[in-house]
Amino acid sequence: MYIFVQLLSHLVQKIPFSCYKLVGKLLSAFNKRYYYRDYRHTMAILQEIFGKNFHEKVVEWTDYIFLLRALKQLDFLLFPALNQKTVPKFVSFDPEEFRFDKKQGKIFIGYHLGNQNWFPSVFAINGLVLHTLREGRQIWLNKIANPGKIFRPGKNTREIIKLLRAGELLGLVGDVFTSSKHWVRTEFLGLKVRWPAGFARLARLARAEVYVFFSPRWSDGKIYISIRRLPLPDYSDKNFEEKLTKLYVKELENFVSKHPEQWLRWRYLKSLTLPKS
Repeated sequence: MYIFVQLLSHLVQKIPFSCYKLVGKLLSAFNKRYYYRDYRHTMAILQEIFGKNFHEKVVEWTDYIFLLRALKQLDFLLFPALNQKTVPKFVSFDPEEFRFDKKQGKIFIGYHLGNQNWFPSVFAINGLVLHTLREGRQIWLNKIANPGKIFRPGKNTREIIKLLRAGELLGLVGDVFTSSKHWVRTEFLGLKVRWPAGFARLARLARAEVYVFFSPRWSDGKIYISIRRLPLPDYSDKNFEEKLTKLYVKELENFVSKHPEQWLRWRYLKSLTLPKS
């Protein structure tokens, strides 16, 4: 299985970028039929939030969301044999944003824009090692795709904190809506929600700097990376986790209110929504 995956990945590296996008569109059309309930559910959530007057836009956004899902699936064929020439073909970034001091650990918190799996490779070709907190199988990753350690969510917390306190870098996504002991009540696009705050607790315990990491894939098919440091409350603040989580959610809210077609987690939003009472 490993040899087959590697061989297939080497072949995919050579596919012209225009062909890659075309295959993504075909796979997207197939996905719409296969994931029909997900498609309809995503459309219903968008309709509820943005209103009936946006029906045509909602259809357009939902179609694009499924295109991003398809391209995300194709991306996994690239990662086993990913090389330094392939990354710039698919990802655009400013090298100046990847110049960091080593005095303090740093957490880079992304969003489910379909492209978060590219985080470690962009750091790698900038000479940095990004450890990741993620689910995933090593067979789909090589030393360019993920040069650092992979930690499973909820596991090895002490080791992660030790790495961060030693000045290492950690990447994760903060909109993983799974069971968590740590939640914060906040608002998102007019909805009262409870948002998982495990990443904020990790930042407080490790005294780490925190950056948000955006990776939209625009209509040309390329991923555009931007990083911004969040202004943190004092680590001794008893409301540190709540304040940081709300900052993170506000960043996402500002982005998806302008680009709803980029976020792939709409269908999970109901699971976070609090009763109106």
